[in-house]
Amino acid sequence: MRPCDDVDRGWAWVVAACSFALHMMTYGLAWSTGVYHVIFLEAFGQPKSVTAWAGSLPTAVMYAIGPIASMLSIKYGFRPVIIGGGLLTSAGLCLSYFATSLYYLFFTFGLLTGAGLGIVYIPSISAISYYFDEKVTLASGIAASGVGVGNIVYPALIRWLVNKYDWKQSFLILGALSLHTCVFGALIKPVKRPEITEKQPILDITPFKKKGYVLLCVNVFLYCCGISALYVHLVAHAETIGFDADHSAALISGLGLANLIGRFAYGAIAQHPRCNAFVLYGGSFILSGIFICLIPATTNYWVILIFALCFGLLSGCFGTLLVPILISLLGLHRFANGYGCLLIFMAAGQLIGASLAGAMYDLTGSYTFSFVVGGSLAIVSGFVMIQPYCYVKHHNKHDVICEIAVEEKNALADSTDLNPLSFRSHRDIVNMTVSLESLSAVKRILDIQRSRLSLNVPKNNVDMNGVTKFRNRGKPVHKVVQALKVFGSTDTV
Repeated sequence: MRPCDDVDRGWAWVVAACSFALHMMTYGLAWSTGVYHVIFLEAFGQPKSVTAWAGSLPTAVMYAIGPIASMLSIKYGFRPVIIGGGLLTSAGLCLSYFATSLYYLFFTFGLLTGAGLGIVYIPSISAISYYFDEKVTLASGIAASGVGVGNIVYPALIRWLVNKYDWKQSFLILGALSLHTCVFGALIKPVKRPEITEKQPILDITPFKKKGYVLLCVNVFLYCCGISALYVHLVAHAETIGFDADHSAALISGLGLANLIGRFAYGAIAQHPRCNAFVLYGGSFILSGIFICLIPATTNYWVILIFALCFGLLSGCFGTLLVPILISLLGLHRFANGYGCLLIFMAAGQLIGASLAGAMYDLTGSYTFSFVVGGSLAIVSGFVMIQPYCYVKHHNKHDVICEIAVEEKNALADSTDLNPLSFRSHRDIVNMTVSLESLSAVKRILDIQRSRLSLNVPKNNVDMNGVTKFRNRGKPVHKVVQALKVFGSTDTV
């Protein structure tokens, strides 16, 4: 099929809609396992620390499979990988119908279903970064809002299926519904972007050379440790203090509704030129951790619901801001690998956090300590972002963005035959030459960005080749324009 070249327009919005649906189906199932957690406790009679593995494994494996899903996406493209992941998800759910022990579910529901969800999820979010440039934050917010919709729909759907049939038959129906991921995956066409080299490394560990990326890995690990305690054990906690199963499941649905609103809100807020993504991201993590700590402080259902809603609203920044932050850190050509490696830390946090919370309940007979520890980890994850923020605040942004620009330029040079002085990175500067007219247009772009990037371009410093240079820096204009376009609309590094 002929590659699509609709970036920030046309078919790109169809891809955003498909990504929304895929987020809804993957996260809706993965983060609604708390409903099954209570059912598995009754069905198999195992300790909460052991049973928690069945609820945390799907999400943990979904994240852990990230590097493999990234490699498959690079090698084969988004469409076939999503279709294959949808088939694997459906197979895992259908095989769970035959479960006779909890350990059988570890394999079918945990490993097979989780792997399928991860293989679907990675290309669905990576496609957004390929199809969008200037509107990537908005598109990411729209796509990631599917997580909130899934958290609204799936807990209620699972409870209804269990009440109408039984928990085993609910797996068969969910397996059939999961086949719809294949349909949405088929609509994601290949995209043509000149700055993305055809010869990308299948396994790239260079992101770990960047301190900001390493700290981001620590951040997501701690945060996933904290929130997994809430997502897996909130329903069980509600039932423990006396609420029925339907009201307990409704807490997850309410959380999902707030998360949906939060993702849209963060997507809009992050578009503002004065918004610093690190401040918004880290501050929201700190506040969301506080609300996790407050949940066991009351037994009033409506107060718990309010705390859950506040957490859901603040946690909406997780998926929405992570994509533009990662693009700013690594550039577009390393996004898929960088995001895949990041998911390993999410998986570890998801698995450790939920199991640790279950073990604490087994020891103390209460979820109080579980939620306090989980919330504290989320708070610490927010403070981890202080160092990257200070780096951005006190170091010369010009050196940082030019480093990223050079990497993007090298990736572009590998996949095109364009002259280095006239290469194109985005649609709005296609066919730009080194003529005086082009230099005038570039200067206007630089004037707009001057207040944010502290760049001063001399008016009359043009050499015979038509290259404008920075005073005392010698940076040619084509690198500056590329740097500005790569850096985008965020103030992150």
